[in-house]
Amino acid sequence: MIIFILPAIVVFLAVTRSCFYAVNQPLVRQTGKLIDGEKSKRYYDGYGFFKENIYYWSNLSLGDTPQKLENADRETFVVLSEWYAKDKNRVYYHSNPDIYVDAPTFEVEVDGDNYILRDKNHVYRLVRSNEPSEKEREFKVVPDANPATFRELGNKWSKDDKTIYYNYEKTDADLQTFMNISEYFSKDKNYLYFSYLEQVESIIKERCNTDELVYIPNSYYIYTRTNLYYGNDKVLLSLPLKDAASIEWGEIMGDGLWLKADGKVVLRGEWLNDPRVDESTFASLGGSQFFKDANNVYYWKWNTRNLILMDNADLHTFEQVGGSYAKDKNHVYYRDEIVPDANPKDFYYDEETRYGYSGKNVYFLGEKESKR
Repeated sequence: MIIFILPAIVVFLAVTRSCFYAVNQPLVRQTGKLIDGEKSKRYYDGYGFFKENIYYWSNLSLGDTPQKLENADRETFVVLSEWYAKDKNRVYYHSNPDIYVDAPTFEVEVDGDNYILRDKNHVYRLVRSNEPSEKEREFKVVPDANPATFRELGNKWSKDDKTIYYNYEKTDADLQTFMNISEYFSKDKNYLYFSYLEQVESIIKERCNTDELVYIPNSYYIYTRTNLYYGNDKVLLSLPLKDAASIEWGEIMGDGLWLKADGKVVLRGEWLNDPRVDESTFASLGGSQFFKDANNVYYWKWNTRNLILMDNADLHTFEQVGGSYAKDKNHVYYRDEIVPDANPKDFYYDEETRYGYSGKNVYFLGEKESKR
């Protein structure tokens, strides 16, 4: 008897489990109905034996356990976006309800990666887990923000008809002239703003002639006619400029950390001032690892101010290969070290495998691993 009862129990449990794990297991009987597939793939109606509940899937991968929305009103339940929903009584973020928001007028406006959360009374932001005083709430009121005029500006900046906000905190930026320049730089009629963290206290501002500001694309630099600014590592550095037209960047100087100004090399917002370097001929060999001037080849150790002179490199035949590899007529190099037994005549680097190859030798991070 036991032999026959155990398989029956197993089948019963499997069928029971199928009521909850249907989305990701097509071979199992599916139950429930996707409420609004255009807005979200996470909210389903009709799970469980009695099919009277609404569930939220926090992870759409195999084996996820759906989360029941307690006390959700099925008749008035609507999906607002991928992560938000509401009924006549509550607003939900994922499966977490908030009864203090005015549910009938609550809306989610999606603008790219930005979400504006508001009802007729307030603008809201999501509460972070490191704010223990707000554990009971998923939505925190943005003080004094006007829900009728509030809009996102991008890069954590926003505004209403009276105030510019950074990460939903008030700033003294000029409402009429404020604008974003890049991911980290913004401006108004009086100031250049550099913002790098979420706290409003982290904003650094510099008074300058903002009408002259020119941003150098894909870099941490911006300049006026008289000053070059570099924003990174929680600082905004400034260098005086004699001739703004002398600034060189792009492929000639590698990535967004290097450039030339007034005939001198700038690294991370400061003059290089390396006596070994002929600054008038200094240039990148592609990327930001290998450089040369009229006399020498250099390797730059990232995130430092240290240029390493490569004494063994042949200036006239040295070239970058890829993946921190370079070569000249005599050697193959990984960073500033010679790669053992690698022949510069046949060495190449494969971007997909991230291995270097020379003859029958295979190299990874400059070390010979095996023969092929």
